[in-house]
Amino acid sequence: QPLELLKEIIDLLKVTLAHAARNKMSMKSIVTVWTPNLIRHDDLEEEMRRMRASQKLVECLIEYYDDLFWVCLSLMDNKSSDCGLLCNVARRQAILDQP
Repeated sequence: QPLELLKEIIDLLKVTLAHAARNKMSMKSIVTVWTPNLIRHDDLEEEMRRMRASQKLVECLIEYYDDLFWVCLSLMDNKSSDCGLLCNVARRQAILDQP
């Protein structure tokens, strides 16, 4: 499921950003490294023209992760319950709280 994979990748990037002081990966660094891997175009010239917009999109995915993925996907997924959402949020918060 591509959407689930995207959610997991952006979650990893959000956790990486939370530890920026230790790992030296700022938002700019993460976006620079990951945008070409997440957003591709068949035409390299077109990809380069759209790079700044693509980087802004990846930045927004990271910045608004909670709103875009944890809430929306859980509400869309009929198999998950509110408990599942709370467990996922608690798991993610525990990771973010690690020193």
